Amino acid sequence: MKVVVVRLVGAAACLAAAAFLVLLGVDARAWGTRVPADDLRFRHDPLTGHLWDARQLAPFGAARNLLGIDADLAYRRALRGFRVARPRDTLFEQGVTTRRIRAQVELEQYLAASNDVRRKSQAANLIGILGFAAAAQDAGQRVTFLNDAIASFRNAIALDSGNDDAYYNLEYALDQLKEASDFQAGSGKRLGGTGGAGARDTGHGY
Repeated sequence: MKVVVVRLVGAAACLAAAAFLVLLGVDARAWGTRVPADDLRFRHDPLTGHLWDARQLAPFGAARNLLGIDADLAYRRALRGFRVARPRDTLFEQGVTTRRIRAQVELEQYLAASNDVRRKSQAANLIGILGFAAAAQDAGQRVTFLNDAIASFRNAIALDSGNDDAYYNLEYALDQLKEASDFQAGSGKRLGGTGGAGARDTGHGY
């Protein structure tokens, strides 16, 4: 009797393992098709919801863990958050600041967790662009936000010396910081003084 029970338990365990492997294979295939398909959807419309979110049958996200795509997904979702935040547009509508803060948090989390130096450099560059957007929104803190942006661009260059966008944005940010500092100094010396801040269109450098 005991032998029969042991055999039944063993058979059940084998069936469970086989079922799990089938589900794992289905999930792996789903991720293999969903990611490139959603990459195309993102290029067409970055505001599309539920990107890179395949339905998983195996428990605990086993297929995703096995494929090792968590970092890739985090990078893609951070890029989408950046696009949704629309930092290149001068917007003052409700919710814009919240979306930009959320995008910065996602990029900073990716920057801290990733081992991909090139993508980390790109993330740092995007954080700098969000600093530009904050400087355009808050004139009182413009110098502070520009300094933050400059630090991010320098970090991007330190991570990847071939990041030409970061070099260009750093040069532009330094120029904008000089204009903003000159404007503040001029305003302190004479009433109604004008400086060079804002002489260029916001976003010219990126």
